[in-house]
Amino acid sequence: MLVSMLKMGDLTTTENYKGYLVRFWRGSATSPWRASAHNAQSGQHHHFAQLEDLFSFLLQEVTQQPDDRPDSVDDMQEL
Repeated sequence: MLVSMLKMGDLTTTENYKGYLVRFWRGSATSPWRASAHNAQSGQHHHFAQLEDLFSFLLQEVTQQPDDRPDSVDDMQEL
């Protein structure tokens, strides 16, 4: 798998590689799912009260152009 990923291009830049550890949890069987995404490159954590917000965040991460990215975590919409 690593060999095939290396053939896909230069993985040393943030434009070509994104690494997130995504966690899901809920307080009980009837509680809504919560999520967090930990950026493996920057160490930033993002918490989401709704799964749809996590999915939107991840989609935005891979579709934004480098100049469109927020300058800080405070500029991002996260819960």
